[in-house]
Amino acid sequence: MNKASTTKTTPGTSRLIDDVLTTLEAARGPFARPATTHPAPLYWRIGKCIYDAVRGNLRSSKAVTMINATSRNLVDQYGDEFVPTALTRMTQFVASFPDYETVITLSKNLTWKHFDALIDVDDDRKRDFYAWMCLVKKWNVGTLRKKISAELYERTSHADRQAAASKGEPSLEEFESQLMNALVSRDPKILKYLGIDDA
Repeated sequence: MNKASTTKTTPGTSRLIDDVLTTLEAARGPFARPATTHPAPLYWRIGKCIYDAVRGNLRSSKAVTMINATSRNLVDQYGDEFVPTALTRMTQFVASFPDYETVITLSKNLTWKHFDALIDVDDDRKRDFYAWMCLVKKWNVGTLRKKISAELYERTSHADRQAAASKGEPSLEEFESQLMNALVSRDPKILKYLGIDDA
């Protein structure tokens, strides 16, 4: 395997660079570039290598140093796709979507740009909601960003809180579970009741 020099780095950084380069080499196969297919699963695996190496502390000086050193090695071989800001984003991807199988499932319909928009959603429930909506409603990235900006999740949750208070209906947690089931089954009556049938 033709790996770039890892001199003048700490042992931990050298191991990280080796792990990431191994991940890239395994993903390349016969292709000229590692991300010729859907890049999200590969980006997640690279991010996972970094996330584990810095123990989830993405803001530490150690993390910045390791990411910069890794980037130098990757850019030499693979180009600007792996600049420090991109590697940081991949690591944030893992923090936002810790389950790889979920990433694989969502990647069947979502692009990397969808994931990139979802990373900025600051709540797990909201992020899951928008991800499922992308799957069911086939939102493009522009639509997703508009729905996030319009706070669709908050408006939907507020409607449920009002209904629960006046009718003794299910809690917000139960409602959200029912919503996920409705989205998966594409139940038009429930979606219409939620006010998102034309979303």
